Amino acid sequence: MNESRVKLIPVVTLFFFMFVILCISAQAEDPDYGDGYNTAEPVDPNGVIIEGVIADDPDQDWFSFTASADGLYDFWASSQTGTKRLYVYKLDEFDQLQQIDYFTTPSGGSTSKQIFIQEAGTCYVKVQKGSSIGLYRFSITEVDTYPMDFYADTCSSPDMLIPDGVAVYDGITDYGMDEDWFTFQTTALREYRIDFYRPGNTDVQYQFKQDGCGGDSIYAGTIASRTFVSWNGDDYDLRLYSQTHVKEGYYEISVTEGVQHTDDHGNTYDAATPVDTNATEVEGVLDYEANYFTDVDWFSFTASADGLYDFWASSQTGTKRLYVYKLDEFDQLQQIDYFTTPSGGSTSKQIFIQEAGTCYVKVQKSSQIGLYRFSITSPEPYCGDLLHPYPAGDVNENCIVDLEDFAILAGNWLKDNRPE
Repeated sequence: MNESRVKLIPVVTLFFFMFVILCISAQAEDPDYGDGYNTAEPVDPNGVIIEGVIADDPDQDWFSFTASADGLYDFWASSQTGTKRLYVYKLDEFDQLQQIDYFTTPSGGSTSKQIFIQEAGTCYVKVQKGSSIGLYRFSITEVDTYPMDFYADTCSSPDMLIPDGVAVYDGITDYGMDEDWFTFQTTALREYRIDFYRPGNTDVQYQFKQDGCGGDSIYAGTIASRTFVSWNGDDYDLRLYSQTHVKEGYYEISVTEGVQHTDDHGNTYDAATPVDTNATEVEGVLDYEANYFTDVDWFSFTASADGLYDFWASSQTGTKRLYVYKLDEFDQLQQIDYFTTPSGGSTSKQIFIQEAGTCYVKVQKSSQIGLYRFSITSPEPYCGDLLHPYPAGDVNENCIVDLEDFAILAGNWLKDNRPE
């Protein structure tokens, strides 16, 4: 073998590895962004993609951009290998970094996040290793600013919202003290969906109410989608506000009209369907379900006497639950008892009713809506019960006015037991 060629091979190999190392070093350092916020690279929030490399584990890349007051910003980022983590900061009045938000790219993919920035000024982005070093890209885009309040601040004069699925959007301003109020009309037994969005670094939430300022709160929180059925075609209200009342924010909210339902029995006790207590089977259907105001069916029956009443019920699909109530002296419903049907089967229960009068049965979903049947059987009738009261003049209370009553009356005629 040629001796000079043998000596050349190690030299060529050495130069090759030196070339590779130089290329890697060039990738790691070009561009080499600052490792602290005071040496951050300025970028514009106009959607331009910035490319960089996290060269080793402690390496960090810092960037700065100028934010507008009450601005909504789209952040997009990708990672070529592994994950990268991006943090967004702002300096407080003491020149201390305060984290606004953060997010992590998927491994070898991209993601985006909207971040709301309350105060104008310089903000900072720190990019660091998540699960792996290497190449990353990111961009910042200012969507819009929301420094003004466009909607009603009080429940007494809310803005009208059309349930057409088109979102209204606005900022919660005034350092979080602002509130926005909306009202919308509904059709009886129609289903509706409320959709809500907020950037994750804000604390805006919504309250779903009925009957305006003094009405009951149906829901308060941040769940993105809620459905309900309007039982009576009432007006409903939405309140948007800062949960802590100290943070400004951004929101989007819409109401969408859905399916028109039917119903076979009343949804409240004052619209209850009367039924007999003679073991006649009653059939009904729980027709619809939603997050709020799922179908319930109410029935009423007359308890003619105190005693044990036999209740029987079956469910075609899933389980149903039956509650038995009576009104107290303040016309408030008081639960007497309840029981649950088996899934696709039947059951029975004896329930003691202490006082004669009108009672109510509510049938509701336990595990599934659908067809159900039930019956009520009253105890054996007796003289003096609600359906067989003592007639006037029935002195011996045997439900008959006859000569025995006259004999008792005559035998006690003019007796006077009044105290002197």
